[in-house]
Amino acid sequence: MPIQQYYRGDSVDIKIIIKDDDGGLYDPDNVKVFIFDSKGNNMCTNQEEGDTASKVSTGEYVFYYGIEDDSNTGIWKVFIRSTNNSRITSNLSKFQVIEDI
Repeated sequence: MPIQQYYRGDSVDIKIIIKDDDGGLYDPDNVKVFIFDSKGNNMCTNQEEGDTASKVSTGEYVFYYGIEDDSNTGIWKVFIRSTNNSRITSNLSKFQVIEDI
């Protein structure tokens, strides 16, 4: 699957699906998002705890991130961490920021 590309100044809608071991959707205690630019800089508002995703429906969340006009180009990483009781689940995805033509 090709990596999603965005221009500087674009808004990224990060869709998050949370499933249990049997594939059923569920709501964890919290869903945190960490975004790192191509140089490894933590771009979160809350850099230590991560930013909170918004619930759309059971097990479905979204996080909106606005890429600044002067952001670094290249491959960015998105780290999702959900916590349910003492169980922590994580997921890593990527997107690419490119210069406007």
